[in-house]
Amino acid sequence: MYRIMIAASVVLAVASMAVLGGCGSTACAPSPVDTSTTLQGVVYTSGYVPAQAGQAPGAQVVFYGSVTVRRTSNGSYIADTQTSSTGRYMMRNLPRGPEVTITCASPSGEQLMTTATLNGPDVTADIDEDTTLVTQCLMLMRNNGGGVTSDAIEAAVQQLCMQWQQAHRYEYGECNGNRPDFTDRAAIRAAAMALLAAAADNAVQQAGADGSLDACLQAVDMVCGKLRAEGQMQGNLDTLARQAAAAALRNGNSFTIADVAQVVTKALNG
Repeated sequence: MYRIMIAASVVLAVASMAVLGGCGSTACAPSPVDTSTTLQGVVYTSGYVPAQAGQAPGAQVVFYGSVTVRRTSNGSYIADTQTSSTGRYMMRNLPRGPEVTITCASPSGEQLMTTATLNGPDVTADIDEDTTLVTQCLMLMRNNGGGVTSDAIEAAVQQLCMQWQQAHRYEYGECNGNRPDFTDRAAIRAAAMALLAAAADNAVQQAGADGSLDACLQAVDMVCGKLRAEGQMQGNLDTLARQAAAAALRNGNSFTIADVAQVVTKALNG
């Protein structure tokens, strides 16, 4: 009898501890997994920035700019905010997963942008003139090329256009070293097209100098991007077709934009 009473007391004590711990008589449910993203960054420009207290005109950061986030796939609105006096923006509790386009309209009328994928709890995406032109290159490929571009081509264009822009600034095409008017969408598109053409031409020249299959593949991807942006190519090359085009370019041993366009067309038509 004494042992039974002790055992009963132990059971009651354990049950009481479980209730006080919030679990009740069943196992505690797992904590919900946070699937949101905090997106943040700083917006920069080399153009005119209106003066404010404590900050001189022409400052590099864009303060009090309107930042908007939209899904890249369909343009649907996700969130918006404003940059601070130090040019920083932050948005919490965004849906995890999609690729987004982030635009900033500055008080002086400049339209700056970048892209990011909300693939983690914290994503940083700074915005400046370089990201604006590269993002515009990607948009031209999609809008004029009949829809979504293949990941491989987009990755090549994004990487090589950014490298060319950072190395040469506006010393290419019709820009002639002059900074485009970032308040004019047509001027931004024209500069992006010139950047894409210059980066594609450089990739073709590199393929001719290097002669490797990888260099030829980059040339194929860049020319595909250029043709799509110009509206001269509506389809995408799959991996095998891209590799076949690169091999044909390498074996042909003739490297011009026209040569690459020819092998791309043949690969696209099977």
